[in-house]
Amino acid sequence: MKFGKKSIVAALATAAMFVSAGQAHAATMTVLGDTGSLRVVTPTLASNVSIAGPYGTSVFMPVITQTSATAYELDFVPTADFFASASAQPGGQTTTMDGKLDIVVLFPGTPIHLTTNVFEDGLWQTSGTGTVKVNGGLVVTAVDPTTFVSLGSLGESHGNTFGTANFSGDGTWKLFDQVTGFTGQYTAYKISIDNVLIAQALAPSPNSQGDAAIYKKDFSLLLTTDGSGGGGNIPEPASLGVLALGSLALLARRRKA
Repeated sequence: MKFGKKSIVAALATAAMFVSAGQAHAATMTVLGDTGSLRVVTPTLASNVSIAGPYGTSVFMPVITQTSATAYELDFVPTADFFASASAQPGGQTTTMDGKLDIVVLFPGTPIHLTTNVFEDGLWQTSGTGTVKVNGGLVVTAVDPTTFVSLGSLGESHGNTFGTANFSGDGTWKLFDQVTGFTGQYTAYKISIDNVLIAQALAPSPNSQGDAAIYKKDFSLLLTTDGSGGGGNIPEPASLGVLALGSLALLARRRKA
């Protein structure tokens, strides 16, 4: 099983389902929200723009693929708006792209222990005073399968803040995160993700300047019922490295636009 190289096999719909012949349970998904905001701050300006569907669910719904008896994969296609850039000229700039995703995954008739694994990757570039960062968090909650409301005292909720992303010298980055720890078994889980890209370029000194750009390319969830994490192998370094060679120039042009 490989992550980071998607084939866009999707349909315009509000839910997606995969049933594997011979398997005891199927999985269905409903998107509750896919929203974003782009905030740009300079010494003289602070603006905030709403972004529709940065995870791409308004165009291409991910299909739940049961890759084994204990694993379900969801591959999203982030839009080009999942991007942040900043320039130090004339007085410094900080740009924050904040994407929020809320989905409910149902396992009809078969309560399970759920472990949620997040895999994401993208491209980045900086110069001078420019810096980039990825952060966010993940919360998974057991919910009522009909109303999608938290089960409260009868259920559980687990979450964490994303760890540090790995930025490679070839202009690629990747991040892996996991939420586990459910002691009960449930048929419905709400997965809430808040994912932030930050590009910052401080005001230049007389002898320096700076630029920064960061872009999310891939986003995948691997849901497992045996507590495993799928190895955290996203992306394939060679594949992303080749992509970066042709894409960093595009990031530079977008940064200056």
